[in-house]
Amino acid sequence: MTAEDEGPSQEGGPARLFAGFSFLYALLVTVLLLVLRDFFRDEPDRDAVLLWLMVPLVSSFGTWMAVRSGFAPLRAWIWFGIVATMFFCWIAVFSFGLLFLPVPVLMMVAVVSPWDKPQKR
Repeated sequence: MTAEDEGPSQEGGPARLFAGFSFLYALLVTVLLLVLRDFFRDEPDRDAVLLWLMVPLVSSFGTWMAVRSGFAPLRAWIWFGIVATMFFCWIAVFSFGLLFLPVPVLMMVAVVSPWDKPQKR
């Protein structure tokens, strides 16, 4: 068995860990806030609440998938996602507290950590 036949290298382990943790943390916080705010009852600002909660969730999920694929050109787009997430996190601070601030930090650590090399086809 050659090195090319093996699974992902261990050098990308920290990046996968931080990116996955940022997504899981954003998912837990989103679900928690939706439940605590009684999102499913009729409110006039339901769409705005959903927007503030979905942006960190979607951007952290995209980071996790990009890190798992090891596709380095996606890093530029992930930096844009981090900036957008930080912007929406600052808005979320006034609405939901400091719960979302760890998400862009974990995303940033994942991007600067070593990534897996994409598998050769």
